[in-house]
Amino acid sequence: MLDLPSKWLSCSTGCVVRELLRQADAIDQYPEASRAVTRASLEFMLSGPRWAGHRERTSLMPHPTGWRINNWLFHVLPRVDDDELTALADLPRFRYHLDLLTPPWAERVVRHALEAILPRYHVDVYSIDTYVDVRILWTRLDMKKRRSEALMDLLQRYARLVQTTPDISIQPGRSE
Repeated sequence: MLDLPSKWLSCSTGCVVRELLRQADAIDQYPEASRAVTRASLEFMLSGPRWAGHRERTSLMPHPTGWRINNWLFHVLPRVDDDELTALADLPRFRYHLDLLTPPWAERVVRHALEAILPRYHVDVYSIDTYVDVRILWTRLDMKKRRSEALMDLLQRYARLVQTTPDISIQPGRSE
């Protein structure tokens, strides 16, 4: 089980996500945890008024490399190694707007590698902790939710998604 950081309710969402993913990586569960936290943040985003108010309901669709909303692909990089970086050369064939989500400790390496691998193809590269933090921030502002409420919502969504994977579930603990 993963432990929340001490005083996690006063931490930024990015800090909490980074610590949970660091622990998941230490037990070789980073790919599963990163996909779950990405999905949880996108579900939270879709529950906000910018998306929920549309006449046609927008759906989050699974994709072999992450998640997709309409023509927007959220590629969750499961690890940073030669095989994964080489596979990035196939990204243009998807023909989607692309957000590439990297492990928190590898954003710069991936950004520079991608510039060399795909010099003429635009990809937005983000560390997953920053991406989730910003996604939650804008949606919670739209929803007029406090940061702690939004963080609790994200963690509840994550917990629901990983309930069959006890290694990456969150250890119940102190709130402060």
